[in-house]
This record gives sequence, structure tokens and C-alpha cells, in this order.
Amino acid sequence: RLRGRASMLAFLASSDQLPPAAVQASYDQAVSDAGWTLPVIAAASNVTSGIWGPSGVKMAGPYAWVPPSYWTDPAAADGYGGAMGFSTEISPGAAPMTLDSWNRTVGGDASLIWPEGGPDSELFRAHCGNPHGLFRSLGFFLPAFAQRYGDVVAGRAGVDAARRFLVAAQAAAMESHGAMFSGYRLRQSLGATGVVQWMANNAYPQHIWHLWDQHLQPGGSFYGAQAALRPVALLWDPFNGQAAVANDGPGAVPEGSRLEASLVGVDGKELYRQSSTMPDIPEGSVEFATPPAARAAADTAWL
Repeated sequence: RLRGRASMLAFLASSDQLPPAAVQASYDQAVSDAGWTLPVIAAASNVTSGIWGPSGVKMAGPYAWVPPSYWTDPAAADGYGGAMGFSTEISPGAAPMTLDSWNRTVGGDASLIWPEGGPDSELFRAHCGNPHGLFRSLGFFLPAFAQRYGDVVAGRAGVDAARRFLVAAQAAAMESHGAMFSGYRLRQSLGATGVVQWMANNAYPQHIWHLWDQHLQPGGSFYGAQAALRPVALLWDPFNGQAAVANDGPGAVPEGSRLEASLVGVDGKELYRQSSTMPDIPEGSVEFATPPAARAAADTAWL
């Protein structure tokens, strides 16, 4: 059944670790007996097999929040999960549920929707990762969230506090997940060949690791991925301070298309504007604007 499906790209013999030699040999015999003609990859991590050779992929994380600039930072790209090579299982982690999903998770109980401690409460933690592991809470996400968005629940309680936090968290998740996919698209010509988001959805209601949650509700992480993966997309590289246009669609961009970029401060004042004709981008991405004020802006600005 699998052999006839065009979506089958390869057979992975293992996840994190290289299988023992005897297991590799038995798998190799099994795929040979089955007439498997596609690649066999020893593991989803960066390993080398005596039978199948180097895996050619990496599983170097992250699994928790990182700044959007991480993905195109050469230091992260070369040694960690940044945009280089093929990452089989990574994610910026935190993807708090929408208010509707969280309300359904706690059974509509107003006393539970915003427990004491808010997003760092035991109840929120129970909907993160392994309670004994690194990802048992939103601990990697909350400090950065507070620095970027401030105390969004100051003076609020109950449903109102939950709404304010979870709505702002969607914006944060949209930015972080969009940055991951954007980073890999931006660095295609530099050796970034693919990335698999961990995960698509959860089998249990969680505030981490999903594009749509256990209730099948898409949140900010989904819309960040969607925006970055449009066939023709405008992308922002926060590490290099550059705007780019990417085209992975089946055809060329319509002739006469134009690109416009403007940087606007929170006071509504335009800090920068760039307009140009769409360049020829049969595949990959092309830089088209480098806002000089982007790095100098002391406060929030909108591109």
C-alpha cells in the first residue's frame, strides 16, 4: 500500500539513535524483500550507518522558544537547528491554545480558566510536556513574552485575564513559527533543504508543539506557518534586517508585479519606504529591501 503512494519519500529505520548493527541488517533485508526502491535513512538524527551511510539529516532542536533571529543566524544554522540542511523534527515550542480551546479543555469552568499563577500554574503545566522533563512548562517562553508584550494581564482576572494572555500568545506563536519556516526558505540557496515541524497536532490538549491543537483549532502557530509557506511570500529576516520575496510556486510571478515595503512606528510615522518591480525568482528567494531604520528603532515598528 505504501509503495504506491506518491507522498512516500523515504524509509527511516530509527528516530533518535542509530539501530544496532543486527537490527540494521534485518531492516535492510526486509526493505529489499519488499522491493522498496526509495531511500533508506538510518535515523532522523545526524548519524552514519555502516549499511546506509550518513543519514544526511539532523535533529538538533530546538523544541522550545527561540528568538526569531535564531533561524538565519549562521552560528545556529551551522551547529544547531538553524536553517541549514534538513531538520526532521524541530519547533519553537510554545503554542498556547486559543481561548476557545482552553475553555473547552477546562470544561467551561470559570474558576479554572485562569488559575492562580496564570500560565505558570500547575494547571497550565499539566498541559505542556513531560512533567519531569525540560518542557514541563512554558518556562522558556514566558520571560521572552513578558519582555516583548509586557504584563498583558495587569489588573485583570478570570476569563478577562485568560483572554488577554491567550490572544497575545497567538501573536507570539505566529511570529515564532513563521520565523522558522521563513528562515528555511530564506536560506535555500545556502543549503537549507527542508524542515519538519514538531508537531502538526497533539493527541492531548497542550500549550506546546502544534499547528492546530487537540480540538483541531488552528492558532497563531498555524497562521505563522501558513503565511511563511505561501507559494509566493514576502519574508522578513530579523537577523540580517532584510525583507525578501520567495517563490516556490509552479510558475513565474505575474509580469508587472511590484513589491512595496514600509516601516511604520507606533506613532504612525513612516520611517522607511521601498518600492520596486518584482525580480525574476524562478525558485528560492531574493532580497528586495533593507530598511535602514529597522535596527535603529528604539521601540516597536511595523514592517
